[in-house]
Formats: sequence, C-alpha cells, structure tokens
Amino acid sequence: MTVFPITYTNAFHEEAKILLAVPGDINSIIALNQKYLIQNIHFDKLLNGFIKVPYTNNQLTIIIKANEIAVAQVNDCLVGYYLIGSNCDNEFLTYQELAATRLAKSKSTTVTKIGFGVQVCIDEPYHNNGLFASLLKHLVKNIAHKYDYLFCSVSDENARSLEIHLKEGWRIFEKSLNSNFLYFSCNGN
Repeated sequence: MTVFPITYTNAFHEEAKILLAVPGDINSIIALNQKYLIQNIHFDKLLNGFIKVPYTNNQLTIIIKANEIAVAQVNDCLVGYYLIGSNCDNEFLTYQELAATRLAKSKSTTVTKIGFGVQVCIDEPYHNNGLFASLLKHLVKNIAHKYDYLFCSVSDENARSLEIHLKEGWRIFEKSLNSNFLYFSCNGN
C-alpha cells in the first residue's frame, strides 16, 4: 500500500511533512528518543512528557522495513515520530505484550492483530500543534490492514501524554500500579 505524505502547517506557519520513516532517519529518531527518555530528563521537565523505551539502530531498521513508523519533519529536520515496536524484539516491551494478550482475549482477536509497544515522541517546541493526531492518522493509514488495535502504556506521572492519548481516541484498557494500558482501534471499533 502506498500512502503519500501529508503536509501540515503548524501555529508558527512552518510546514511539517508527515511520512513513513526511511533508513536515513534512524540517527535522528535515536537522538529524539534519547533526548526524551525518562532517565535523561531533569525532574522539573518531566511534566512536559517523557518516554521509557529506548530503541537501537537494528530495532529501528526492523520497524522501518515493516512501515511501522511515521515521522514529522520541519525544514528537513525530524521533530517527531510515532512507532509500533512489537516486532523488533525489545526486552522493555514484555509487560506490554502480556497486557496486549489480555486485550486480545477481551476483543476476540489474536495478539498478532495488536500492534503493541506504540511510542510517540514529539520535540517539545512542536507540542500542541496537532502533530500527535497527524502522525497517528498517517501511521494508522499504513498499518490498518495488519492490526485491529494499537496498544501502549502511559505512566500516571506522564499526565500530559495520557491526556492527549485520551483526547485522540485512545481508551484505557487496564490500570496497574503506576501505568495505564491504552488501546486504539485502527478500524473505528
């Protein structure tokens, strides 16, 4: 399936291109991922959002080959991404796979129809400009034939992320001690 990139103009009148990632994007994706990993953020910046799962060059290569990562570029600079990590053998996603199995049972589907390990990361200057929704929409266009649902976890401490996920149609499946397991229907169910 070929889906053409969309162009989006943000509040600063900068054009953002939303497209599928290519191998040349890997270093920029890793840099953005590392910048917002919880262990790399000063505690007074945590309220602006963070991520917990790191990705390697090899893992991102697998995700890109599967067309499971959408990126946002402004002036040819990568400013955000939305990915599905379930097929790249990331040890940090085991707990999500177990929860996705429970979701599969509750939705009468199989875990192979659930894209878990979903992660979104948008550089802070580009928050609140619609990129979250645009990236999600572009990713779903490219994976809806493979997955019925997307699945992720968002910690209670990441209130900003939880709020935007729920605003954009994600639903809470389960709560654990400090996390919310969320799912998104790729086909509007």
